[in-house]
Amino acid sequence: SQKNEGEFVIMRLHKKSFPPGRATVIISKAVAKRTVPRTILRRRIAEWLRTKARVGSYAVDCTVSVKPAAANAARRALYRDLAKTARGLGISS
Repeated sequence: SQKNEGEFVIMRLHKKSFPPGRATVIISKAVAKRTVPRTILRRRIAEWLRTKARVGSYAVDCTVSVKPAAANAARRALYRDLAKTARGLGISS
């Protein structure tokens, strides 16, 4: 398994023997106390993983843990950090 850490996320990859890959997003209450901001972050990250990183086309399981700093991050900054972190693991386009 591989791990790469960015400003807003920690991304882990676990290799599998065949595709499709899967992704999960972990957001604790330390990130945001209320459910709505956590859900918005979870959906944004999951959609980015599906469309930009195309995790499903790789033979990996991807786990993204969100850091508390992500709660106040601008959307573009979050996407930039996701791309940089994913590139470090070799899964981003």
